[in-house]
Amino acid sequence: MDRWRVSDGREKASALALSLYDRIEASLSRYTEQRPELVEVSFNTSGEALHICYLKVRLFVGCDVKIASGYPENVPDFVRHGKFDEDEAHANTIEWIELFHQIGYDHLDDLLHEVRSRIRRKTVDWRARGLPAHFSGLLIEVNADDLWLGFMPITIRIDTFCDSFGPQAFYLDGKQPDNFARSIDGFEQSLRHRLVERNFFDALGADGFISQIALNALRHHGDLRQNIRAIHNGNFVNHRNFRIYKDRSEICAEGYIAGARHIDIEGNSIWVEDLEMPEIMRLRCVGQPITQLISMPYLPDSIRITSLEDIIGGPDFARGICINVDQPEFLYCGHSGRYWSLPDE
Repeated sequence: MDRWRVSDGREKASALALSLYDRIEASLSRYTEQRPELVEVSFNTSGEALHICYLKVRLFVGCDVKIASGYPENVPDFVRHGKFDEDEAHANTIEWIELFHQIGYDHLDDLLHEVRSRIRRKTVDWRARGLPAHFSGLLIEVNADDLWLGFMPITIRIDTFCDSFGPQAFYLDGKQPDNFARSIDGFEQSLRHRLVERNFFDALGADGFISQIALNALRHHGDLRQNIRAIHNGNFVNHRNFRIYKDRSEICAEGYIAGARHIDIEGNSIWVEDLEMPEIMRLRCVGQPITQLISMPYLPDSIRITSLEDIIGGPDFARGICINVDQPEFLYCGHSGRYWSLPDE
């Protein structure tokens, strides 16, 4: 992520960040009272986020808004070629700021104060019942889809003692504050699940699981232990069209191989373009090593086929077969980068 804080000075900004910043600042000059302040411009140069551009705007003290632009399907083009619709990002940002003005800053201030108060009171109840949780902040996070759907998500962050499992975030629609009680009850269940997870891994001396494919990809490229540590600490590793990252308590891999046949790998599914197999052959493949069908460095014999199904996929929406697999998982330590097998019960 290419992140530029306005307070760092113009000399540290990229040309793209400065161009968008200057354009939005010119539009903000119309607000003579309670002028919003653009404080940060970020671009998703690594493909790690959902959108292309993120702007942090301070409407007033205690009310920061993160406005995302650029649709997820356009992120790969931006990462590879720098293609970016500045007009769309500018229009999206100004429309949101204008909407906040229409809602009224006093109303927003009261709403956010109510949310902070209610979540703080809730954490007192959680701690009394053995769930260590503390309110650590909130942020209004919106994008172009939210604008036309009529949503105004508020991200509330909760700190727990769970190390890499925190801080946790949950989303509340600011335009539907009456749903707060139901949302917070669901979030409490999620927090308790994370606590159970943390206890499970601590008892095994680990931080989480790493999948066989992710492990093989990391072993194939660079320093395995160093990369495990980096991913555990919130980074990710890219190798050409392959990405290894942490999803909650698991280090996963996803990506594609572009060759005679396009192959997509995600989680426990492998999609192969233009692969056709009669039903009898599919049944025979179940339980067999993936290497019976595909040969590549990331896929060893230990990965077994569980089922096959016809699915349209790939960048060209081509016909192909999705191979569902069962792959081994290993425990890992995010501090040392070691990994080991789950002990037999």
